[in-house]
Amino acid sequence: MSSAEKAIQRPTTESRRIMILSDGFPPYDRGGGERIAYYHALAMRDLGWDVAVFTAYPPGTNQSSVEEEEPGIRVYRMFPQFALSRSGEGNVLDRFVTLGSSLANPLMRKSLEATIADFQPDVLHAHYIVRISHSAFAQVAPQTPRVITFHGYQYECPKGGLYRKRRAAICEDKPLPCRVFRDLMTSELGSVDRIVAISHFIEARLAEAGHPKEKIRYVPNGVPNLKSRERTPASANRNFLYVGRITANKGLEELISAFRQLDAADAKLIIVGDGEHRPAAEATAGGDPRIEFTGWQTPDQVAEHYKQARAVVVPSLWHEVMNTVICEAQSWSRPVVATRVGGNSDLIQEDQSGFICETGDIDALRNRMQQLWNDDALTDRLGDGGFAHVEQYSMQRHTDGLMRIYTELGV
Repeated sequence: MSSAEKAIQRPTTESRRIMILSDGFPPYDRGGGERIAYYHALAMRDLGWDVAVFTAYPPGTNQSSVEEEEPGIRVYRMFPQFALSRSGEGNVLDRFVTLGSSLANPLMRKSLEATIADFQPDVLHAHYIVRISHSAFAQVAPQTPRVITFHGYQYECPKGGLYRKRRAAICEDKPLPCRVFRDLMTSELGSVDRIVAISHFIEARLAEAGHPKEKIRYVPNGVPNLKSRERTPASANRNFLYVGRITANKGLEELISAFRQLDAADAKLIIVGDGEHRPAAEATAGGDPRIEFTGWQTPDQVAEHYKQARAVVVPSLWHEVMNTVICEAQSWSRPVVATRVGGNSDLIQEDQSGFICETGDIDALRNRMQQLWNDDALTDRLGDGGFAHVEQYSMQRHTDGLMRIYTELGV
């Protein structure tokens, strides 16, 4: 019997079954929403559920198989048929086809239907599924309860970020094509049973986009392993830390400019992550030896960076939905300097767990970082405040919130 055949054997005892949908799943995950899908799968497995994950291979592969990545979790990996490029970089036509396929993708729907028939889940729960396709998720298995969590603005913005790269600004005046896209997505997702809002900001926007309020539930993301954390005095560490994608809307160039103006000769800025905007960020760094670009790191490596950080900076220029990095930083007792966008205000209490700055304000970023560099007592106090605050975002509370939704749906 092959490993794939072993992976799809039914459990000997009856248990509830959940299928989680996510564009990426370890070892191919890259974004915060994909990482939350992974934590979700682990949590449901630990509750005794039979768990399967429907996910896509990244561009550049063309396989289709069933694997068991984690004990008790079956991973169905499919190739996203609509992709034209195999390079992983994509092109303008790729992005256009991807957008259209998110609204109509009969091939992915067929793959998903076959997987559902094999696994027979009691509930479907989708996370970030641009490549899998929102249409496929909305159209399959109408008799099975379906839940979707939005980690971005894919339900109202073709690019998912409410951000105009050419203007380098948040999109406030939605043009006609975007309004049409929003209305199509609202209609497409009308058959979904529940929509999870991970911040109060996105909860309000979902209602504004036309989704019925009775279907929306506020359940913030959870941070794993909170109880295993140990307090590490921030004053013993000398690094400022950025973790995340390197894209135009993340404000990394502003952060680098602010850091280079610090009066702190032995400070370091560690930039963990990668993305298409990295060359521009490196150009802004100007070869400064105090600035280190690490590229993508494993979760264990990222944890070490948090331990060695004096503070974490989240300088985003777009409306972050619920920034996972802020919660992770607080779980390691690290103060956070972030911008006033999206759901960040849910996560940071000014002068209690960190500081909030206006977007693009380099002087404010520099001044707050300088305060934290100069004042050990302040850094420790804000780190302690963040650690106390993040307890409300434990995986236990997150899972309890999801379980209430599943109970509502009769699962």
